[in-house]
Amino acid sequence: MILNKSAFNLRNRFICTFKQSPHFFLNGVDMDDVLASDFKAFKMLRVLWKLSFIKIDDVENKALFDYILKANEQELIQMQNIFCSDNVLHARIKNIYTSEYKATSQNIISLVGNGDSLRHEMAIEAAVIDYISNCEDGIFGKWDYISHQVVASPFKPVDYMDKMDVFGYIYLIHYIKIFNN
Repeated sequence: MILNKSAFNLRNRFICTFKQSPHFFLNGVDMDDVLASDFKAFKMLRVLWKLSFIKIDDVENKALFDYILKANEQELIQMQNIFCSDNVLHARIKNIYTSEYKATSQNIISLVGNGDSLRHEMAIEAAVIDYISNCEDGIFGKWDYISHQVVASPFKPVDYMDKMDVFGYIYLIHYIKIFNN
């Protein structure tokens, strides 16, 4: 058990920690203003409702971050030591960490598996994405981009949108190289 606070933590096999530095900003931003702030960074409207920002590329991420910082400039001047890190917890994690705690598809599947069945469809998606991402010599070959839960329907209220469970693409240049050899 990583955390000793309750029996619930016996099932908590993965933990994400971070060094102090994140801030929660008081002033929100209007996404129309954000999209209009940098036309080179924002090429399309992203659907991020109830989803992670992980699908934002580095250029979009920097532009969004810069806009949020600008909107909260005065508050940033006053912010200091908002979060405190727990060096004891970090030392404990470092001492007990083994590959069993690594967030791999095999470890995730072992936690949601029940004999020959799985309790979560997302575990199968994680396994497929992990396999495609890490086995370039596998049956699917090398992919340039792989993701999950990508919007796949015409724009409508987000709760009603269809999503592709696993989505990926391969640049044609890879096939051109193969056929020219």
